[in-house]
Amino acid sequence: MTISGLAAMPPLDRDEPRFVQATKQMAETGDYVDIRFQERSRYQKPIGIYWLQSAAVALSGEGTEAPIWVYRLVSALGIAIAVVATAWTGANLFGANAGLAAGLVMAAIFATAFEGRDAKTDAMLLACCVIAQGALAQIYTS
Repeated sequence: MTISGLAAMPPLDRDEPRFVQATKQMAETGDYVDIRFQERSRYQKPIGIYWLQSAAVALSGEGTEAPIWVYRLVSALGIAIAVVATAWTGANLFGANAGLAAGLVMAAIFATAFEGRDAKTDAMLLACCVIAQGALAQIYTS
């Protein structure tokens, strides 16, 4: 499986292996509340990313032996949601052509492409922020 480099790209960020290991430990122990990285607590990041990665691992059918791309699918999904939400927000505020352009620009940004291949919180956080801003824009224009 080499969807857009999800499987082939080595970890480039020091945090990615920590997210993956903490999620793996969560799945191994069945404790989905106490986030651990090896022997230490890891509470400085939102727990939702670990839950989403755990769900991806469970859905993969490979369990704790799931390859890195399974963990990265969550970020790829987050970027896809952010791109669509950006287009939706732009279309609601400025018309269909502007929305399409905004979505394409979001998809073309290097940082967006990188974060979509890195098993961390950033892509899902971006998706949540864009959806929230789009919802506020919907309320504002109504």
